[in-house]
Amino acid sequence: CFIPLRPIYSVIFVGGIYAALYAVLFRIDGAQGINNLNYVVLMLVSIAGMIVRYHSQVRLSKCSVQLARYNDLLKYASRHDALTGLRNRKALNEDIPQLVGRRVTAYMIDIDAFKQINDTYGHLVGDAALQETAKQLKKLFPNNPRYRYGGDEFLVLGAEEEAYREETFRFSTGVIPEKTLLLSIGRAEGVAEDQDRLFKLIAEADADLYEVKRKTHVPASDNGR
Repeated sequence: CFIPLRPIYSVIFVGGIYAALYAVLFRIDGAQGINNLNYVVLMLVSIAGMIVRYHSQVRLSKCSVQLARYNDLLKYASRHDALTGLRNRKALNEDIPQLVGRRVTAYMIDIDAFKQINDTYGHLVGDAALQETAKQLKKLFPNNPRYRYGGDEFLVLGAEEEAYREETFRFSTGVIPEKTLLLSIGRAEGVAEDQDRLFKLIAEADADLYEVKRKTHVPASDNGR
């Protein structure tokens, strides 16, 4: 009863054992000491026990698989922004140790006039703009970790020598009547000797973003920052 086998194999396995045992006893003394009815009942109970054990193991395996899947989903949800699918601040804190000691390029990016988009077309359109921006960042920085830093701000951290040098990026979209969205991009580079230095690079990229906006004549008050 403690061996989990498929029902058909349980019947063959247990039936074969009981048949062989009965044949041995029959050869010895004609199986005179065996109550045939009790013998058959015992065999059926053994088969039933193996089948029950098998189905219990199957249910347990399914529950384990579902639990592992739910744990993976919860882990993913805890590290990713629900709207854009990008990494969140928790993921950033977990990823930082991997960048310490390496040369890092930090990009701070936001959507120009995002507050105006929300005020004019509503938050659903604003959400769509954020999602479209996340898709464009995936194309623009395919090999670098991308984070939704907060609001309409996005952070990209690159540990590669190739760096994106443009201060703005415009792309076509159908989510607003204007058909295009403009991103401003601040950048800072340096060796992240420790976590504090990495956070300073992020702050420098944020400061550079303000400078980009100043040069391109996009008031910071229009961007929901």
